[in-house]
Amino acid sequence: MKAIRLSAIIDSIRASLDSLMALRNQCEEPKKKRSLQQNAYYWGVVVQKIIEAHDDQYKPYQIHEWLKRQFLAEIIELRGVIHEIGSSTAVLSTKQFEEFMSNVRMWAAENGIDIPEPNEGER
Repeated sequence: MKAIRLSAIIDSIRASLDSLMALRNQCEEPKKKRSLQQNAYYWGVVVQKIIEAHDDQYKPYQIHEWLKRQFLAEIIELRGVIHEIGSSTAVLSTKQFEEFMSNVRMWAAENGIDIPEPNEGER
C-alpha cells in the first residue's frame, strides 16, 4: 500500500478550495455602490422637496435621518436595551438605493408631496 503524504492532501484541498472560490467570485453579481448622480438627485430633489413641503422648517440631515429610520430601519441591542436606527445609505448598491428612493417617492405621493422621477425634467 502506498503511503499518502499529508502535505500532498493539504495541497490538493487548497487547490480545490482556490478553484471553488474563483468560480464563486465569477458567479456573484458585482455590487456597484450608489452613484454620484443618485446621491445628487437624493439630496437635491428628494430631500429638498420634502423640506419644501414642510415650509423649510427642517434641515437636510434631519429629513435624511428620518427617511433612513422609516425605510431602512435596523434593530440593535445595546446593554440590554433595544434601539431602532436607520441604516447607512452609503453602503447601498445602486439598485438598493433606487429601491429606497422609490419607497420614499411612494410615501411622498401618498402624503401630497410631488417628487419627480430622476430623469423627469430631462424629457
